[in-house]
Amino acid sequence: MTTKATILKAIRLNCLACCCQSVKEVANCHIYDCTLHPYRMGTDPNPTRNGRNLKTLFTEVQFSENACEAIVKSGGV
Repeated sequence: MTTKATILKAIRLNCLACCCQSVKEVANCHIYDCTLHPYRMGTDPNPTRNGRNLKTLFTEVQFSENACEAIVKSGGV
């Protein structure tokens, strides 16, 4: 069973990969329209909800190494 903590950790790792493993760049991320932006620091901005909503979010988002690069190239940053 996937826990909320596991999902948040996976999101954090994805954000680090997007920002070239820079913790500072993750904290200063300007891609506000990214679905994962509120969770980028590995925490849930609404900790009272259960992990089910996060699991749905996590499975719906398509993770790609080129996703953030495409956003930057399109001028979305």
